[in-house]
Amino acid sequence: MTVAYIAICLVILVSSYNLIPQTFALIFKGAFTGQAAAGGFLGATVAMAIRNGIARGVFSNESGLGSAPIAAAAAKTQWPAEQGLISMTGTFIDSIIICTLTGVSLIITGVWQGDLNGAVMTQAAFASVLPNIGPLFLTVSLSLFAFTTILGWSYYGERCFEFLFGANKINIFNQQNSHSFQIHICYNCKSEPIGQIHSLEPLINDTISEKNGKKLQELRQRDPSTHLSEKDKEQDLAVMNLLDDNKFIYYFQPIVDARTGKIFSYEALMRANTEQKISPLDILTSAKRLGRLYDVEKATLFNVLHYMKENPQKFIGKKTFINSIPGAQLVDSDKDRLHEQLNQHRGQVVVELTEQEELDNKCLSDIKQSYAKLKVETAIDDYGSGYSNVNNLLRYMPKYVKIDRMLMEEIQNNPQKQHFVKDIIDFAHDNNILTLAEGIETSEELKEVIRLGVDLIQGYYTARPNPEPLEQIDPHIQIEILEYNKNRSSSMVRKDYIVDKPQSISLVQMALGKYTDIHIAQQAGKNLPIKLIGATGFQSNLRIWFEDGFHGTLILNTTHFSTEKCVPWLELGESVDLTIQLKGNTNLKMAGIRVPKSSTLQFVGEN
Repeated sequence: MTVAYIAICLVILVSSYNLIPQTFALIFKGAFTGQAAAGGFLGATVAMAIRNGIARGVFSNESGLGSAPIAAAAAKTQWPAEQGLISMTGTFIDSIIICTLTGVSLIITGVWQGDLNGAVMTQAAFASVLPNIGPLFLTVSLSLFAFTTILGWSYYGERCFEFLFGANKINIFNQQNSHSFQIHICYNCKSEPIGQIHSLEPLINDTISEKNGKKLQELRQRDPSTHLSEKDKEQDLAVMNLLDDNKFIYYFQPIVDARTGKIFSYEALMRANTEQKISPLDILTSAKRLGRLYDVEKATLFNVLHYMKENPQKFIGKKTFINSIPGAQLVDSDKDRLHEQLNQHRGQVVVELTEQEELDNKCLSDIKQSYAKLKVETAIDDYGSGYSNVNNLLRYMPKYVKIDRMLMEEIQNNPQKQHFVKDIIDFAHDNNILTLAEGIETSEELKEVIRLGVDLIQGYYTARPNPEPLEQIDPHIQIEILEYNKNRSSSMVRKDYIVDKPQSISLVQMALGKYTDIHIAQQAGKNLPIKLIGATGFQSNLRIWFEDGFHGTLILNTTHFSTEKCVPWLELGESVDLTIQLKGNTNLKMAGIRVPKSSTLQFVGEN
């Protein structure tokens, strides 16, 4: 608006450029004649000049009043003189440029010789050159200038009260049986109404004394010099500026489907948009030290959601994993705004829980319920290290579990890691949880985790983080993923045990014989039942097939079946009439049983 105002003044000057020299001559002549000096010392004139001069000085610029340093003090800068130069610029533009252009415009147009004054005179000057646009523009300009002045003074007042008494320490309430209001200034030291001006001074003095005492005590307790290096101090300062100015950007790393090689989702990874390189870990470390994890949580959630809103075409059919610190829960006002934005991205957001401390059950329950209402899925990060144990997995019951990079490193050469990761995958699949192997950096690691049966893959080998979400990964890597899946399927050699007559079968012996399937022929159902005998604590992954037309009974004694996800342990052919008798402690997990419409199945027995 200031630029536009200056532009209109310049239009006025250009339209009568030949009068500019005479105008400045008139200004200097009027300023330095004896008549002007004599008139200036007249009593009424002096009073009016003082009144108007102070008013114009206050509302033109704040160099004389001294309120501008309040705003300047809140600025973050590496070089204090830089802020001084910026503050000086405002005074120069107001007093030298705008006031000069306005005065010259008034003289050139001749309106100064009439009875008009103030804004009306300026409006007349604008109207003389721009009849339609000029007055309208000036009205809008004055409204905006007045509004910004109100905002500025509101900010100054807020900062002054906050400095003296702290945030949220001013209570305004209506007295009973009265229509007047009282203002109470409350601090730990005192709480009393402000009725008369003389009662305010001691309260302010006591408040400032206590506040300074507390600040000194906090500094002594948290003095970095006692335990922090100069590098850590510089890092804390950089992170503080980073948080104050919200200088975060986000890179998006693809999360790939382990079966197809296609991008399933992205993880939004925090980066510092500063010249100084600060890693995400350093940011979190300093933020925790400064007590500002809340600011990290707020910035991350809102920044990523804003990016998704501004670039919806980049996330079509893809989910986005956003890191969250559950221990730094947002306040209600921020939480309401967050839920409103999450509602705009239903089904697209996965909140990744990265906390290093366990949440209490109530807090965890509230988080799960609020996310469930918004169709926001959750993931546990770094499973297999730190806080991420089986107990937390059962408490959180996320949709995704990210297996820690530590377990992925050189996994192809470490049987212990393979066994542990396989147990995690089986446990997750048993509970309808998808597994994500993070930190995959070599082709060998990729091949091994695919062999073990992970659902999703993330790492530098499949795709590095990018400022813009990738549409697809490297085609060569995708082909490699498809080949590894093909080899995995072919390596799983099927070995059938054929049952053509009634008999008792030990599942333990089947496992020792490396059988994968039990094929029960039609004639085996005549006369006597077929028995499958397990053992306490033994889990079988055998699949049982019944041939078309089978009629008979299958006895399960202390058996525990658990196959891979979506693969049934029992499958009936066409026109099968099967009765399963349960004995002992029998457990049937996962996808269960496939029964065609032409077949019947019933269970009898103890469980």
